[in-house]
Amino acid sequence: MKYFLLIFFFYSSLSWTQKIEVSIDSTEKIIGKQLEYEILIESDSIIEIQTEKNPIFYPFEVIGESLIDTIRKKSNYLYQKKYSLISFDSGKFWIPPQKLYLDKKIKTTDSILIEILNVKVDTLKQPLFDIKPIIVVDKNYDQLFSISITILGLILIIILTWIILKKIRRLKTDKKELIHPFDKAIRELDQLENIDLSNQSQYKLYYSRLTDVVRRYFEEEANVSALESTSEELLKKLEKLKRDGKMQLKSDTIKDLKKVLINADLVKFAKSSPEFFVASEDRVLVKKVVIKTKESLPEPTKEELELKESYRRDQMIKKRKNQFKLGIIVIFSSIILITGISMIFYGYYPVRDELLQYPTKKLLSGNWILSQYGTPPVEIETPSVLVRNNSNNDSIKVFSYEGKWDRPFLIQLKFAPPIINEIKEEYSSEEKGLIGQNILERIINDFENEGAVNILPKNEEFITNSGIEGIKFYGSLDLKNVRSSFFSIVFVFKEVFIELKMIYDKEDRYGKKIEDRIIDSIEIIEEL
Repeated sequence: MKYFLLIFFFYSSLSWTQKIEVSIDSTEKIIGKQLEYEILIESDSIIEIQTEKNPIFYPFEVIGESLIDTIRKKSNYLYQKKYSLISFDSGKFWIPPQKLYLDKKIKTTDSILIEILNVKVDTLKQPLFDIKPIIVVDKNYDQLFSISITILGLILIIILTWIILKKIRRLKTDKKELIHPFDKAIRELDQLENIDLSNQSQYKLYYSRLTDVVRRYFEEEANVSALESTSEELLKKLEKLKRDGKMQLKSDTIKDLKKVLINADLVKFAKSSPEFFVASEDRVLVKKVVIKTKESLPEPTKEELELKESYRRDQMIKKRKNQFKLGIIVIFSSIILITGISMIFYGYYPVRDELLQYPTKKLLSGNWILSQYGTPPVEIETPSVLVRNNSNNDSIKVFSYEGKWDRPFLIQLKFAPPIINEIKEEYSSEEKGLIGQNILERIINDFENEGAVNILPKNEEFITNSGIEGIKFYGSLDLKNVRSSFFSIVFVFKEVFIELKMIYDKEDRYGKKIEDRIIDSIEIIEEL
């Protein structure tokens, strides 16, 4: 029985043999440098391992962690868990023990001492540098066109809103004008009955409105210039109209009006405050004058009515024309003002070219495409996707973009079959002064086939950002009767002749910027 228990505990201990180790890549780290912390668990059987969801490594910060990796090692299993830590304080710190759950049993790791070192700066040995100069950055015109359109749109909305409000106001005015002057005068006189006359200022307002009603009625209905006349001048005009027979007013009616006008002048200029019943009587007298005036006026003839309506229509047309002219002036003034301010800030040509959508300016400001073409892959950024051209020779692949305007503009990427030995020898020659004559002749022949003449080439070495060497030919030529600039960058990579070329109007203000951007982006992808 004793031996049986010993054997049982021996096998039991073997089945639960587990070993936990922790390690770091270095016990000394410079402040701000990443520290790799690793937990290794070795077991003779498959176990379930869990870690804390939010492990505490204070004063270190966790910037990354890996999943638990399981490795079969002969008869054992090795479990690996990694953490990336960082500290921004200098000194000696302990990485605290970490809690692990092995088959739901809690285990802890050992703590580790780490020293975080400051960066030593020796001002005597450390070289000092001058302050870097200010870098001049080109102004961004990409949003100029859209901003200008937005501003003009807002101005148009404001103008349209103003026109609509004026039209609504005119409609309201027209509705008021449809009311007959007599009916309007009677209605306003009836409204005066509700005014509370308790002080001199209210009497002044009352008599001002009272006399305005009768004056406006004479102005609109009897064609008497009453609004700008004094009381005495108005009475004289009425007497004259009565003598001339143009208005059959009775003398009592004119006397009643005179009485009201005298009281009104006393209230307005002498600050008089008559009794309430006097003010009420004056309102009744004015109402009587309006009624008698209407009865004394002859009915207008058909010709007079038509003449009046024609005059009113002509005035309305004239008013609308003036409003239309004002709107046009405001719009053009706004356009000129915005354009002038933009030119002051950005310059004449950038603003003009942006507003007129100059072709190459539009290309430069648009969304460029970074893509790969051909075999071996050539990565290049261009204003537009290069389209593959149909060719009778399947071994030659050509991708190009041609401008759709009347000035020369071409971007072309060509892949030719394995080159002949002579070209290869010239291309790879170590003699710096030697120009690959066969390559140059090949490029010139291609230009001449496109109609170019007077070709003046130069050349220089060219190296991509990844270090692949090539030759750059550049210069000027005449194409479509326009003096143009060109460049042609040639590579021989894995026995393939690769050529990137561009032709553009030499006077084009944006051609060189497009060229530089394309050249800076070119890269040959070295396939594994």
